[in-house]
Amino acid sequence: MGESVRIIQGNRAGEPGIISQILKDSQSQDSHAVITMVDNSSHSELTVLINNLRLKKEIDPNTQASANM
Repeated sequence: MGESVRIIQGNRAGEPGIISQILKDSQSQDSHAVITMVDNSSHSELTVLINNLRLKKEIDPNTQASANM
């Protein structure tokens, strides 16, 4: 929690956020993260599969978004 991440797949690919909560599946495995999205005008929350996130400092070749946003 508290890590800066970037979404790497889906409609919001390339957008940054901060992990505010981790959700577990029925086997108590981390499955989704609640991401606080911060833009210039508002704050919103989005639930994203953990596999669709990368730490902002990591470069992921599978996304077209720049890691230096």
